[in-house]
Amino acid sequence: MEQDLKKKKSNTKKILLGSFLGILIGSVFGVTVAMFSYNSSSINSKLIAGDIYMRYKENSAINLSGAMPSSTYPAMSSGNYFEFQIIGKNTSSSDITYNVKLAYGDEISGKDRINDKHLLFKLVEVINNEEQTPIVNDKSFTTIPGATLYTATIPANTTTESTRTFRVYARIDENVGIGTNTTYTTEQWNNLYASIKINVDGGFVTPSVPAGEVVRANIKSNNTSSTCQNATLTWTDPEDGITYISGSKDCIDFNYLWYSGKMWRITAIYPDGAMKLVTEDAITAIYWGSDIEYDGSYMYQWLNEDFKDTLINPDTILENATWNYSTDGNSTPVRPETIETQKTKQARVGLLNAYEYYNSYRCNDSSACSSSTYGTGYLNIGYYWWLITPYSGSRVRDVGNSGILGYTSPSSYAYGARPSVILQSNITLSGSGIKTDPYMIVGSDYSSGNVGDNLYNRLSGEYVNFNNEKYRIVSTENNITKLTRNDILRDENTTTTPKTAITKNIASTAYFGKST
Repeated sequence: MEQDLKKKKSNTKKILLGSFLGILIGSVFGVTVAMFSYNSSSINSKLIAGDIYMRYKENSAINLSGAMPSSTYPAMSSGNYFEFQIIGKNTSSSDITYNVKLAYGDEISGKDRINDKHLLFKLVEVINNEEQTPIVNDKSFTTIPGATLYTATIPANTTTESTRTFRVYARIDENVGIGTNTTYTTEQWNNLYASIKINVDGGFVTPSVPAGEVVRANIKSNNTSSTCQNATLTWTDPEDGITYISGSKDCIDFNYLWYSGKMWRITAIYPDGAMKLVTEDAITAIYWGSDIEYDGSYMYQWLNEDFKDTLINPDTILENATWNYSTDGNSTPVRPETIETQKTKQARVGLLNAYEYYNSYRCNDSSACSSSTYGTGYLNIGYYWWLITPYSGSRVRDVGNSGILGYTSPSSYAYGARPSVILQSNITLSGSGIKTDPYMIVGSDYSSGNVGDNLYNRLSGEYVNFNNEKYRIVSTENNITKLTRNDILRDENTTTTPKTAITKNIASTAYFGKST
C-alpha cells in the first residue's frame, strides 16, 4: 500500500489534503456573484484513507457571474461544476464504506450564511467524460440526512484499483424572492454568503501523509502583484524529479518552518515527500578551515557536533542524507551528480550546494518571473555565507552580500553558516507555512515560548526580545542563559534616508574594523 501511495503522489498536480468546495455569495454594484473555489490550507482532513483517496481534477475552480435564483443548474459545457475523484482498492478482508458529505466552510465576518434550504446541490457521476443520471438532485442540507450526498462501498479483496469521477453543481432555489415582502430584503440579500466543504470520511484509518505532499499542495503566493500571481514559484528538475521552490522574496512567503527553536526555509521537495531546509538566518560566522574538502573542514565538525546538539530528535526527524560536495567551477552551477569526480558525505546536517542555491532564484517562466534574480531571490539575506561546493582546489563557493554566487579562500574569512537538513517524509505538520504561522512538526518540537518562561528551559538558537532588540540564545548551563545579538551593530545614518544610529553607551566613538 505504501508503495502504491508513493507512486500516485509523484504527480505534483494532485491536491490531496484539506481541499474544500466553497461558495461565496455577495454583492458588487447590485450584481450578485457566486463563486466556487477550493483551498488546501488544512492538513488534518481525512481525505486519504487506506488505499482510498480523494483527488481534485485540474481547473476545478468555478466562477458563476451574476448568480441569481434559478430553476436550472449551469450547463456542463460552461465548466461551472466542481469535479473530484475517489480512487482506490481494498485488499483487506472487510468492506470499506465511504461517505461524500457536505459541511459548513469558513465563516465570513460581518456576513450572514444563506438559509440551508435555499442552496440546492446536484451530484453526478461521470463515465468516459459523459455525465450519467444524477445520483443526488435538488438536495439541500435540510433534505439530506446527515448532510451525506453519497455513500459507496469498495468490497473486500478488491485488488484492482478503481477510479470514480463525480461532479457537483449548486444553484439558488428559484423560489427565493429578493425585495420588499419576499424571502430576503435587498439589504439582507446583499449581506448573504455561503461557504460549503465537501469531505470524505468512512470506517478506515488515515495513514501518515508525506510532509512534502502537504507543502506541495499548499504552495501559493498571497502577494497581489501580477508578477507573483503568474509566477510558477517552483521548478522541477526533470532529471531527478526534485521540486525546488524558486522566486523572489516578495513572492516566496509560504515555506517557513519552525524547528528546534529556529526558523527554516523549505527549499526543495523530493519525490517521496522528504524536504530540504536551510535556516532563515546565519546561525554563526565561522572560518571554513584550511582543508578545502567539506568532510575535513571546521564547518563539517561544527555542523555535526555543536549545531546538531541543538536539534530535537535529529536521528528520528532528519534523514541521514548524502551531501554532495563535488567541485564545480562552472559560471552557472550544474547538478553535482553530473560532475565527473564525485565527493559525498553522509550526515544529518550539511549545507546547500551551489546548484541548489542557483535553483532558489532561477526562473522557469520568463514572462512571469523575469524579475527573480540572485539579488531578489528569497535566500539572499544580505550577508556572506558558505555553500558546501568547492570552486577549485583552493576556493570554496559562497554567497555574497548582494546574493551573487562567489568563491573565496577557505581560511581567509569567517562567513555565515546556514545549516541545512532534510526532513523525513513521514512527519506530520501543522501551521500554514507563512512567517507568522510557520509549519511546525507535530508531536516532536517545542512550542513557541511565552512571557514568564525560564530562558534556561528554552533552546539554543531561539529568539529573545531584550531591551527592545532581537537576541538569540547561545547556550544554557546551570540555569544561566547566554544571549547574542541577532544582528551586528550598525551606524545606519545616511544623508538621504536618516535612520537610527548606534546610541548604546559603549564609548564616544566605537570602531568596528575600519568603520564607526
